[in-house]
Amino acid sequence: MIEIKHRKTGEVLRLVETPGRHDQHLSGAALSGAALAGADLRRRNLCCAELSGADLTGADLRFADLRGANLEGANLEGANLCGARIGEAILREARLARALLNGADLTEADLRRADLSNASLIDAKLLGADLRDCILAGAKMLGARSDEATRWGDVPEERQPA
Repeated sequence: MIEIKHRKTGEVLRLVETPGRHDQHLSGAALSGAALAGADLRRRNLCCAELSGADLTGADLRFADLRGANLEGANLEGANLCGARIGEAILREARLARALLNGADLTEADLRRADLSNASLIDAKLLGADLRDCILAGAKMLGARSDEATRWGDVPEERQPA
């Protein structure tokens, strides 16, 4: 059993029974401000989880389901989000406004309709990512890498990066 603690107060936010089991759902979990740096969250269901202000620096979120999650102001620098499902939520879109995604690997991530306004994606990998209908207003994307497989779609001017 592991404890997920608040990054500043040390308060226990959630107990996770088996850290290696990827079938354990954390959907809707209240993890605002959680200390999850370097955490193995591969293939975890984090739909609609409250992760605002969480420290997910270097976390492994490959193929995680983050649809509808609130990641506003979260630190995801150096996180691996390859193949993560982030956009196109049924209930609500993922919110990553002001999130730090510097150096994050978003290869083939589904970011459709996600709010990335004022997020920092400096040196992020967006190879084959789906960014259709994303809100990118004010996003910093210096050095971000994309390729011909990256799907941008028609981004209205007010949603485009600065």
